[in-house]
Amino acid sequence: MFRKTLLVAIVMSAISASMLHAQNDEKKPSITGEPEEATLINERIEFVKSFYPVSADQVEKLRKELSARVDVHKEYMNRNDLMLRRRTTAISAVLPQDQTHSVEQITALRTKYQEEIYRIREAAPLSLTASVRMAEDMMTPDGRNSGRGKVEAFFAKQLNGQHIDPSRLDRLILSPVPMLDVSQHDELTDTQNKLMGNTPAKIKASNRPTSEEIRAAKEAAIKAKREAKNLNAADPHAGHDHGPVPPPPSNRSIETISLKAPATDQWESQFQAWATDYEFTPAQKGAAELIYKHCLDQAKRQPVTDDTSAKRLDVIFTQMKQRIDAVASIEQRERLESRQKASEKSDDKSKS
Repeated sequence: MFRKTLLVAIVMSAISASMLHAQNDEKKPSITGEPEEATLINERIEFVKSFYPVSADQVEKLRKELSARVDVHKEYMNRNDLMLRRRTTAISAVLPQDQTHSVEQITALRTKYQEEIYRIREAAPLSLTASVRMAEDMMTPDGRNSGRGKVEAFFAKQLNGQHIDPSRLDRLILSPVPMLDVSQHDELTDTQNKLMGNTPAKIKASNRPTSEEIRAAKEAAIKAKREAKNLNAADPHAGHDHGPVPPPPSNRSIETISLKAPATDQWESQFQAWATDYEFTPAQKGAAELIYKHCLDQAKRQPVTDDTSAKRLDVIFTQMKQRIDAVASIEQRERLESRQKASEKSDDKSKS
């Protein structure tokens, strides 16, 4: 009973420290704002105005589009809250006590979990990435390049000579989750050793755990997972279970695509089809509809007269698809991908 109580205290302390770390990141002036959506929108707009040549009309239009995303942003963050907490706790409190993996493996896991945190935040409807993308869509290529150049100059240290990736801007303003130093906490170390089946003599004898120690560690991990599952069952409002560990970020990011634009009178049916495929909620569909109308308005202002103008139309249509893809949650994209794979398998069977 004492061990269970201490473990719960450890996890809760780690979550509190991690959330405090996240809040401190959100309070940095001129970059991120308070967690409230209204203040967050103001901070996103101030970022755009600081680096990009936007007019007052463009700023007002950006504010209107961001404000329309408030509900879907809240829904998105609530849906991903548990995953963010899990990954934050893993980096800050679990990995520092890990005695079953090598330093290289722990470093790789930390990088993977941090990348997942960045990716979830960058896919949020009110993320800096989404806000800048909407602002850039209103600009000329010269204005867009000018703004990106200023961003690269300001964040030169983080970029280390690299160009900015427009799909990964939030990581420029979000600090990595710190790993807690548990080496100074004897009670935590002793408890971890007992759970792992280790003793001080074993630890001193070799830095590499024995097969028996690894087996004990796995049993402890299974036990902890079972206890966590029981806690979730006791409190269904504690969070949403996202299931097993997701695949590497490179396999889960929104795919880079290049589409051939159909006639503009067919764009609404395309938007409706994508919304149906993703099973959007009413709030998500509302956000996606704003994107569709904005892109359609852009397209109608650019008549197709030659190959160059046709390619510009393709770019606008492709951007519309990618922005609507970003409205979908990770779970919705995975469900769609599963249905598509199942359909492909069914087609293959019918052909054979």
